[in-house]
Amino acid sequence: MSRRNDHFSTNCYVWMILSMSMLCLTATRTFSQTETKLKSKEVIRRFIDQTGGGQWRKLKSRQESSFVDYEEDKEDMIRLKSYDMAKLTNDKGQVIETHQFLSGKASAMVFGPDCSWFYSNNSETVTVLSSTIIKYRTDYPRTTLMEILNLEARKEVYAEDTLYRVDFVDTRMKDDTHSLYFGQQSGLLYKRKYINKNGAVWEYCFSEYKEHQGFMEPYVTELRSEGNMFFTVRTDIINYNVIYDDGVFTPPFACNEAADYESFNIVYEIPILSDR
Repeated sequence: MSRRNDHFSTNCYVWMILSMSMLCLTATRTFSQTETKLKSKEVIRRFIDQTGGGQWRKLKSRQESSFVDYEEDKEDMIRLKSYDMAKLTNDKGQVIETHQFLSGKASAMVFGPDCSWFYSNNSETVTVLSSTIIKYRTDYPRTTLMEILNLEARKEVYAEDTLYRVDFVDTRMKDDTHSLYFGQQSGLLYKRKYINKNGAVWEYCFSEYKEHQGFMEPYVTELRSEGNMFFTVRTDIINYNVIYDDGVFTPPFACNEAADYESFNIVYEIPILSDR
């Protein structure tokens, strides 16, 4: 009878140890993503103050020149995807981005609050698209770093390792969420993460912050898909409040709900800047 009791006691002891181990494991996992007492507006305000303060809301235009280096091109002697990029944004929420490929081909993409369109000199075709899926405010420029700040931020702030995570409402995504990760010490934005409707995880990682004309932005941006490198954007120079021709944002055809495909031999260019 005592052996049975001993056996029963031993099993209880083992079960208790295993249960405690599971609790510790659960606690560890929970600790890696902990809700803080901070509010998202505090984290966002600190980032804005660190990178330009009130100048962001007064910014009329922003122009950058960068090189987009695709990972799969690095092993090929002839690069097909990598390109020089020029990008212009304004305070009306409009964006034009031109690509000059190493093959000599070029393309331009224009995004606006009411209409978006795409041009390629490869097929000499302009595609006029319908309005954007979501509406951005125009408080901050439509750039990879800043555009999500124009969406609605949820109030909660989560601590993950050395970063603070703030979630934004984005109905384009699978879980209606777009997450930004800010350094707990520096206050700078280091990562942007989302899961698209197909369930793929995408991450932008920001580094090499530099100050220019009173603004501070990252000059290296990496895009990763499911943890694998997709491409790297290396920025040469950024200028603020530049003078530009409003016509570059004007679509060549009237926008409507259905996409139009028309032959239109035209080239839209933004001067590519360089500080090299």
